[in-house]
Amino acid sequence: MNIGQLTRKMTIEMPELTPDGGGGFTVAWQEVAEIYAAVTDLGGQEIFQDAQITSSVPARVVIHYRSDIDGKMRLVEGETVYDILSFRDPDGGKSWLEIIAQMK
Repeated sequence: MNIGQLTRKMTIEMPELTPDGGGGFTVAWQEVAEIYAAVTDLGGQEIFQDAQITSSVPARVVIHYRSDIDGKMRLVEGETVYDILSFRDPDGGKSWLEIIAQMK
């Protein structure tokens, strides 16, 4: 990976839970950082779930290494939202972070 491949501007967001007064919570998304990424679609599939067909579009997102990423966060690119499924440091060198994300 080289820095010239990081062409897509994205926002990392984390959930902020606020009590709703009825024993539950509402979720608001708080911006953590704006980053540039290389995004590769990994193909799509349709899944029959909860008596309906839904589409699943996973992507491989590579960014500069960050130690603060967790699976509760999400990535946003314009109107497109990606849930983070997994992440890893592919070579152990803390240069790059590879994220597998699911387009909502």
